[in-house]
Amino acid sequence: MRKYKGKKICIICEGYEELDYIEILKSKAIFSNKYDFITVNAKSINTIIARYQEKYQSDSYSLVLIFCDTDKGPSEKYKEIKQKINDFHGEDVADDIVIFGNPCTMQIILSHFAEIKLTSQSKVINSKYIKEYVGIDNYKATDEQRKEVFSKIKRSNYEKMKENVAKLSTLKEEYLLNSDGYLEVVKKYNNGGSAKVFVRAKHPTNTKCDNLLLAKNIDLKKIVKQENIQCENQTVNTELRKAIWNNYKDELEMARCV
Repeated sequence: MRKYKGKKICIICEGYEELDYIEILKSKAIFSNKYDFITVNAKSINTIIARYQEKYQSDSYSLVLIFCDTDKGPSEKYKEIKQKINDFHGEDVADDIVIFGNPCTMQIILSHFAEIKLTSQSKVINSKYIKEYVGIDNYKATDEQRKEVFSKIKRSNYEKMKENVAKLSTLKEEYLLNSDGYLEVVKKYNNGGSAKVFVRAKHPTNTKCDNLLLAKNIDLKKIVKQENIQCENQTVNTELRKAIWNNYKDELEMARCV
């Protein structure tokens, strides 16, 4: 990819909510003043790639980014965008370019006000949460409604948003997400019997740390003791697993597993 040579960063926004969100962050001086952030409204997920290629090839920016929703599973449009970005550059760079709200940007917005995990991008479904946490009834993303929502975003609750979003990353820390960053549940049927449920994920395969999710607390403590691994809270399995995986962070041997 082209090396950065200036101080202008372009962000291609899927729609008005994404654009308004970036603009309010700019107004609150959230971003570094070393860069000039320029927003572009693609107005549709279907035109994002065209806008990206246009701005990238203009050679006017240090960096061009994309801000979009993942939308409901199987998130085909989101995956398509990432693949087209990789194809355009001839290398695997999409993870460094695409910023996303999962399942939608409203997940990020509401996280400024509450610890919440949305399961749908539907405005109808999410309207009750918007009413509860922002005080807007029957939210349909009109100009006035968006203006009211974003007027409530402050530097102080931006920090709260980061804390709340970080709490959503447990599955990632436990290596339970697939290569696209999603929880992928697989059902397998044998001879017409009841289904067995598995998770398909990008997971450590190093035999020293590949089976930690099934290990009991006493077994995890044994590994920590034998390998002389530092772990302050050994009563919590997640903390033990985190310490063990961190000990082998350079040799996890990550691979697609079921």
